Amino acid sequence: MKRLFVPFLALATLLFLGSSAYAQGKGRPAGTPGAAGSTAASGAHGNSTSAGGGHSSSNAMASTDPGSVLEHNSNLATKLETLTGATNLTDLKTDASAFKNFGQFVAAAHVSKNLNIPGGFAALMCDMTGKTAVGATSPCTNTTKMSLGKAIQTLDPQADAKTEAQKATKQANQTIKESGS
Repeated sequence: MKRLFVPFLALATLLFLGSSAYAQGKGRPAGTPGAAGSTAASGAHGNSTSAGGGHSSSNAMASTDPGSVLEHNSNLATKLETLTGATNLTDLKTDASAFKNFGQFVAAAHVSKNLNIPGGFAALMCDMTGKTAVGATSPCTNTTKMSLGKAIQTLDPQADAKTEAQKATKQANQTIKESGS
């Protein structure tokens, strides 16, 4: 009798632990609601835009598809056209797509205005991405990509690059949050 009880107890324990993990979402396939690492919206911790704000602005900041963010938010597009000097949505999307993510693009737009960078947004974009901004008066000849801080330091050696980069990142977060992205 004792020999049957020990394996039965071990099996019962494994089944209990397995069902507990499944109930917590750890046993579900990726992508299903409640699964670990799932991207499904759930309450204040999902991708919803609930009264608490959700994570929509951080999702927009990290977006690698700025075109969709800009197409769905004309207020944000208008503000960024003003900051960057872009003349239309197509040019704005082209410039934004050169950056690693949308947040980096918005922060660069703020820095160019905040510091009145020589060469404006186009010069900052060139240093950060190695690409020429649409409508720029001269082609980008930079072959190395720089961080926002390094680009600030290069274009405005008198500026406190670290502080300005942090300030611009906060402004970018606020701009996106206020626009409802």
